Amino acid sequence: EISFDKIRQAPLLTSQEAAQVLRVSERTLYALTKPRGTIPKVLVGKRLVRYSPQVLQEWIQNHLSPPGSVA
Repeated sequence: EISFDKIRQAPLLTSQEAAQVLRVSERTLYALTKPRGTIPKVLVGKRLVRYSPQVLQEWIQNHLSPPGSVA
């Protein structure tokens, strides 16, 4: 399991690490990633996908349910 200290120190996360941060499968992460979803990705070269820890943190904050709402 990935530690939050590693998240803060890493410039970019792998798909596996990003999925662990969000507590979802890699398949779900890909579904949430642009252009299908709303999570931006960083493309390194033509095929290597990485995720910014800061962007993931912002995405989490923007998608939190308001207190008292039914999920």
